Amino acid sequence: MSSSTAYRHAGRTWFPPVIFDMIIERVAGGESVATICEDQSMPSKSTVYNAISEDPLLSKRFADATRTAVEKRAKQSA
Repeated sequence: MSSSTAYRHAGRTWFPPVIFDMIIERVAGGESVATICEDQSMPSKSTVYNAISEDPLLSKRFADATRTAVEKRAKQSA
């Protein structure tokens, strides 16, 4: 998906891919989706989770980011 195309579901625009890229980066850094979505420039938590549940690529990227965050936390506490 190009960076100029918005993620869509049933004809409804969710948010541009660059926003999801930022969410993924922040999740990988250890932030929760709830905290990220408090930022007014971000979509709602339910919108993010709906996008993840509907798109296998987004789901994989989110899972990878979550795994990265867990690994970072484990290294910090070791």
